[in-house]
Amino acid sequence: MQNLTNAIGTIVSHTPMWVFALLAGLIYLGLSQTKDRQLSLGRVLLMPAVMSIWSVMSLNSSLHSPLALVLWGVSLLLTVGLAWSLLPKTPVSYQAGLYHIKGSWLPLMLILGIFIIKYAVAYTLATQANILENHFFITITSSTYGLLSGIFILRAVRILTGAHHAQINGYSAH
Repeated sequence: MQNLTNAIGTIVSHTPMWVFALLAGLIYLGLSQTKDRQLSLGRVLLMPAVMSIWSVMSLNSSLHSPLALVLWGVSLLLTVGLAWSLLPKTPVSYQAGLYHIKGSWLPLMLILGIFIIKYAVAYTLATQANILENHFFITITSSTYGLLSGIFILRAVRILTGAHHAQINGYSAH
């Protein structure tokens, strides 16, 4: 147990301070998603777009592999397709150009998931230079980024389709 504590201490002590500032900002952003709010179409689409771009940029900058990008895309599409029927609908209503969305802890979990994967990949690359030859590592990393991005995108699609359904039928979608 002492070795694990020492290892974690070493890893954290070699982490640049800006990474902790980024983590704090991401936690704040995720916590803001836990409250009910009103969003424009642009704001509904902004979070999934930014997080998906961040995951692609992370893949491209760390793995340098066309295979990684293909696996990310396949994982994203599979996630959206499979999770459509498994994840609960997002309660939403639409009035005067604004989507009224219930708070959710899901965005915080997804944001932290992407951050943790990026951090773990950066650490692994710094300590094991030959890991880029490991196709299993590339597959798991790419697929996990795609999974998290897919859930972000699915949530936005659920908000938009729920609001459209509510507007047509004249009630709030649940």
